[in-house]
Amino acid sequence: MSELELIESERDLEAQGVEFGSVDELRLFYSSLGESSSSSGLRFVECGDAFRTFALFDEALESYGEAIARDSRCLQAYVARGELFFELAVCSRTDEEILRFGWRSVDDFRKALVLSLGANEVVWQLAIALLLVDDARGAQALADKVIMKGDALPGSVHCDFLYLLGLAKVFMDDQVGADEVFEELVKVDGGVEWGWFGKLVCCLSLSDGAGTEVILRQLQVRDVALFEAGRRLQSSGCSRFVDVARASLEVW
Repeated sequence: MSELELIESERDLEAQGVEFGSVDELRLFYSSLGESSSSSGLRFVECGDAFRTFALFDEALESYGEAIARDSRCLQAYVARGELFFELAVCSRTDEEILRFGWRSVDDFRKALVLSLGANEVVWQLAIALLLVDDARGAQALADKVIMKGDALPGSVHCDFLYLLGLAKVFMDDQVGADEVFEELVKVDGGVEWGWFGKLVCCLSLSDGAGTEVILRQLQVRDVALFEAGRRLQSSGCSRFVDVARASLEVW
């Protein structure tokens, strides 16, 4: 799903007009921004994105925080920081860290949702973060509200939220409901591959795994990246949404 670019660890800095050849160069630039009272929040967001490309996550978080301190209504800062908290949660290895980073991601996306006036992309990000902290009911409620818009939704957005709704039902232990949603998704243009991937998640999470190989064969002929993600998920197990996120990281 295009919205799942929220957990990519690299950004296209050239497109933002900011390029740094080294960490030292970036740190000098960040320091110069801090010394100037006229530096905008967006400049600190760009710095935070650059820190992420060097895997300097603490400094990226500090930079996003400074962006918010400079401009409390800087939507881009809340989104970027929420994305990074999400990524850190997915990469964490303890439940405590997953929930700590996950809830901070939720908090930032909630603020971003207000600032964006309910933009569908931010709704999607918030809902996925809710799945990460095991609030499947909250994710379902958000998905339902968007899907209710019906024909007003672009086709790709409709597919995204159907997939989200199906995942929410999986992690609410609603196998019948999840099956119905993913079956609907495989019949929608642009949603076939993700519908089959959702079926795999449902099969691994809520059944004894019977039928897994059939689903994987469908993925293999339709989308190699999702097939590989499915293999990883089959190997790791699928008891929580974080398992899905980890398996899908290279796809998203």
